[in-house]
Amino acid sequence: MKRKIAAERGKFGHEFFVFKTAINDLPASEIKQMADDYKERIAWALWARKESLNGEIQKILLFWDFLDSGIVPVGISPVEEVFYRRTAGRMASEGFLPRHIMKQFKEPKSVRVFMLF
Repeated sequence: MKRKIAAERGKFGHEFFVFKTAINDLPASEIKQMADDYKERIAWALWARKESLNGEIQKILLFWDFLDSGIVPVGISPVEEVFYRRTAGRMASEGFLPRHIMKQFKEPKSVRVFMLF
């Protein structure tokens, strides 16, 4: 039994819910650094074949890309959009993201798609 527990601890899992919870508990000043750290750990885990690219990892990387690019991704779920909006609002109000990012959340999704092209 001890071997199984040790093996489970050795797994390098990434779940978007855990990531969101951690982000919600951080001050706005630390969110980008945490997302960068996650990206680096994910890249290493994928390179080392400790994990395969799955939906949970893609959601984390998509959020990292949002922080890096300032573009709200198309196709995120309503729950994810609330998380993005809340996090971006916290970061923008403290100067860690440009305030204009918040305008994207007020636009219809079809306009967002059009703006990307």
